[in-house]
Amino acid sequence: MRVRLAVLTTLALTGALLAASPASADPRRPDLGAPGTAGTAGTIERAAPGAGRASASRSDFTRGAVRRVAQLSDVRAAGGDPARNVARATVTQDLRASRITATVTLGAAPGANSVVYVHLGTWSGDTCQSGAALGAATTSNDSAGRVGTTDVTVSRSRAGAVLTMTSSSLPAIRGAEWECAFAFSTDLDGNELSGLYADDLVTVWTPRLGIVRGAPVQGSYRGRWTTIEVDLVNEGLADARGTTVRLSGKGLALKPARRGYGTLEDRSSEYFEKFRVRLKGSRPRVLTMTMTAQGGYRTTSRIRIVQKPRPSKPRSLVGRYYWGHKPVRADRGWDNVAVRFVNARFAHVGFGRTGAPRCARASRTCRPYRYQRGTGVVRVQGLGRGRATSEGIKLGKQAYSPLSTPRPGAKLPAKLVHRNFEGLCGSYCTTWTEWLTMDARGRFVRSRQTIGSLGPPGVGTVWSVVPADERGTYRVLSGGRVRFSYANGTTRTHTIGISQDVLGKPSPGGVGLLLDDVNFYLD
Repeated sequence: MRVRLAVLTTLALTGALLAASPASADPRRPDLGAPGTAGTAGTIERAAPGAGRASASRSDFTRGAVRRVAQLSDVRAAGGDPARNVARATVTQDLRASRITATVTLGAAPGANSVVYVHLGTWSGDTCQSGAALGAATTSNDSAGRVGTTDVTVSRSRAGAVLTMTSSSLPAIRGAEWECAFAFSTDLDGNELSGLYADDLVTVWTPRLGIVRGAPVQGSYRGRWTTIEVDLVNEGLADARGTTVRLSGKGLALKPARRGYGTLEDRSSEYFEKFRVRLKGSRPRVLTMTMTAQGGYRTTSRIRIVQKPRPSKPRSLVGRYYWGHKPVRADRGWDNVAVRFVNARFAHVGFGRTGAPRCARASRTCRPYRYQRGTGVVRVQGLGRGRATSEGIKLGKQAYSPLSTPRPGAKLPAKLVHRNFEGLCGSYCTTWTEWLTMDARGRFVRSRQTIGSLGPPGVGTVWSVVPADERGTYRVLSGGRVRFSYANGTTRTHTIGISQDVLGKPSPGGVGLLLDDVNFYLD
């Protein structure tokens, strides 16, 4: 088969005559083509038609791929001079460095000058169609390259019969969905001398380690141990071997300081791993958790460890807002409840009108209550008796946690989730997930996926690509309200409450928030 070499799409390479003199018996210089010359893309078939073929995706790098490698060794054509024949080649698409590298072994150390080309491309049936190429002379310093329609610089070196070519870095190389590669050599006039059949570019994956740590601020009362619960994750498509977690932090006692997990298989997790930490004094400290695996893979997560204040009794309950949830039932997930102490006489029960409710007389939702400041004892009609502290209240058997009301105009950066189900999942049920992302610029995304619905989960994290009915801007209003103005012109107003961290401070991004009766929390 004759290979057509018009330009670097095929690659007739860019850059023509360079300054160095040829160190060969042939005094002519190779002409590797001129930038922008029109031509026909090169195509080479594979050695074994019908074989399964590699695939590539633009998202591979974000999922842990580091490179794609083709090992070319099936000879398609060979001339009489081994020193001008390509015997084998390793072609690498380096996703980390956004470079192309090719190591080509000739049949012998060259004497007369020739040109070696390597191409990367995509499969069309059993044929590899070129999308990028590098080329270099075997004895002179001439080299050039092109990715698509963009010229790239190529460095070349040779040691005996081994010729190495490396392209300059180009962002398009990382995102290119190349699946195959081939190589050949020509004389200085562009006549083919030898060639290797096309073969797959095989993706090389690595582990992608992660520590899901929960709240960024954690702690216990003075002298107490805090239990830190984390999920250890390998999101990559390769096993993480020799996985170890190490804890460190000045002024902290740690149990244990190190724990080994052996092999963490690809796309797997170790859930609910528990470690214990205690402050040696009263100052807040930073706990560093480092997860490593063989091969130099590592990830780090940090948690601020604080001394939790002792609970105190509120001077008054007026204006305080609390929420809780009933025990999970077989046919329902989150079943949230709320109580807000409207004034000195009445508490509003449940989720009613948007914003702070009003109560002037007793009703089904407006319940009389009594609070004894000295003892913290509170009794709400129909809910029972209990005690109120800065950490929450308990009425009968139902526990409630405090919510803070954000000030008007506040910005609430957070990335949260809400998962729920309804029905008997042994026979029929509906499950759904909602994602809520709010940023410091006043933008939001609120998206939802229900089992059986279309669309990828997690779409709600990239504002620019989310449908107009799931994104927009938000503004915190007075009276514990927030207004979501969607990009499609729809406006919705919700009651909002901000969950508190262990220090009793509102923390939408570190703990979560409520919109009406829907609780959003850290994933």
